Amino acid sequence: MQSAGEGPAAGAAVAIQGEDASPLTNLNFLAHLLEGAGRHALRASEDIVSRSGVRLVPRGAAIDEKLRERLMQHKLERPLEDCVEMQDGLKPASLVAPAQALLQRHPLVAALCESREAMPIPDWLGGLRLTGPVQALLTLYAENPDAPPGRLEHALGVAMLSVALARRLVPQRAATQRELALAGLLHDVGELYIDPAFFRPGSVMSPERWRQIASHPVTAHRVLFTLPGAGPRVAQAVLEHHERQDGFGYPRGLAGDELSLPGQILAFSEWLMGLVEAQPASTVRAVVATKLVPGEFDPRLPELLREAAATRGMPAAAPAAGAPGLQELRLGLARFAALGQGPEAPTDLALAPVLAQGEQRVRRLQLAFSSAGLDVAPPHWPDAPEVRDDRRLQQELLALLGEFGWRLREVERACLLRAGLLGDEALARVQALIAEPGTGTRG
Repeated sequence: MQSAGEGPAAGAAVAIQGEDASPLTNLNFLAHLLEGAGRHALRASEDIVSRSGVRLVPRGAAIDEKLRERLMQHKLERPLEDCVEMQDGLKPASLVAPAQALLQRHPLVAALCESREAMPIPDWLGGLRLTGPVQALLTLYAENPDAPPGRLEHALGVAMLSVALARRLVPQRAATQRELALAGLLHDVGELYIDPAFFRPGSVMSPERWRQIASHPVTAHRVLFTLPGAGPRVAQAVLEHHERQDGFGYPRGLAGDELSLPGQILAFSEWLMGLVEAQPASTVRAVVATKLVPGEFDPRLPELLREAAATRGMPAAAPAAGAPGLQELRLGLARFAALGQGPEAPTDLALAPVLAQGEQRVRRLQLAFSSAGLDVAPPHWPDAPEVRDDRRLQQELLALLGEFGWRLREVERACLLRAGLLGDEALARVQALIAEPGTGTRG
């Protein structure tokens, strides 16, 4: 899921379930699987056996709607995902053309993926070996009718960036590069296990929806850990793809050395791909974004991004319309910095860390805001003649304003998510605080 930065604080992390935590087949995944069986030749890659030893589906048998009740009612000896294959599912060779198209569409991605020594990444991906269960899971993910469009393109872009960055940081570790390619392609397969109602436009952001969003890396980790062709290292990187080095990520709120390098590469790649998809070719915004909150990622990753942008000398696209004004941002920063203080601030031990970590993130934004001189600039500075006449200065300023606005909304989402994990009452209290006049983060 493309949701940067939000996650549970101390005491509100999403627990990682053991292999036996969900003994019955997830009904949302089963629905996707049986729907896929209507489009593809879906078969059992091995015997599907109940924990009591009953063979429910023999190896090679077709899997279809007739098996729904049988698969729903039994605890399985092995996860269902480990035991299925699609003979006509998505194949690595079919990734080459869309990968090449992504490089054409996103110059910044192309710059990072460029290499004179190694095989072009689209061709390299075309030579990946996918096991039957991995191929089936990736096909179901790519064809998920409940998720937003462009999911396969997003996953493919994340995989390409992950491989490109791994080639630079761990050039001799071919196995790590392959694992990151798989992790990029599969990082959001947890969406297949979420209630489709949560994807519908306008659905209410209830505590349960927050919990499902926060748990999708955990679900994917559980699935991929034993999946033939994936395994523990792929699963670990996927588990960490929304974590941040400063602890402001999810599902566990890990920080620093608690995170693996593959997990950080995947997290940075997912973040960057989401940014360029939202605003294609915006080199200025990508570089600005890495400077606003230093410490989110391993410092080598933003540096590689800045080097690629500088080396290619790519033109910056105009920032998206709707960047907040200076005064709006000032009010928003001030309001969020005071969330954990004052007479209206929660005092219970569970909720206080939620707001304290959000406050810490905002204070870092305030420092960046001041360092850019925006705290003393005239409110209408973006419209001043000296700015309008300097196109690059105007682009950089609008990129700054837009990124600051996004970061404030990110803090809002993070506080709401973490509070939602603590229960309805905590969520309601944080919603009331954020809704106070002057936050300036709506929109």
